[in-house]
Amino acid sequence: MKEKKKLIENENDKGEKATQKADPKTVSISGNDVAPFGYHWSDGSLVQNETESPIRKLMYELFLKHRRKKTVARLLNDAGYRTRTGALFSDMTVDRLLRDSSAKGIYQTKQGKKPGEIKRTVEIQIEPIVSIELWDQAYCK
Repeated sequence: MKEKKKLIENENDKGEKATQKADPKTVSISGNDVAPFGYHWSDGSLVQNETESPIRKLMYELFLKHRRKKTVARLLNDAGYRTRTGALFSDMTVDRLLRDSSAKGIYQTKQGKKPGEIKRTVEIQIEPIVSIELWDQAYCK
């Protein structure tokens, strides 16, 4: 299923970021993208995953307490948590998930996958797992 979403930001032909409001009819997002950890696709929209989203929130809380990504990965693994594929969390996985803006409610995807078409970044507002303040505290180190 496809759902129409509002375009917030895109890149112009020089690769520079440009803020633009577009007609929602011109931008469609499908469930073909892999959902970020903590979310899943439901009827063409990203919604929080009941199993993964508490783990993702805990990741931020642990990072703010310990300030070490390896420590966060070890604590999550020791508590029995695993990634979506069943693998152990690594410091690189924790780093990637801490930096991913989907946790604060902004999902980014690329549009324009046809040959010769200019790709643009589309930001979609989704339900946040953590507050913007918590995300900023973790991301700004």
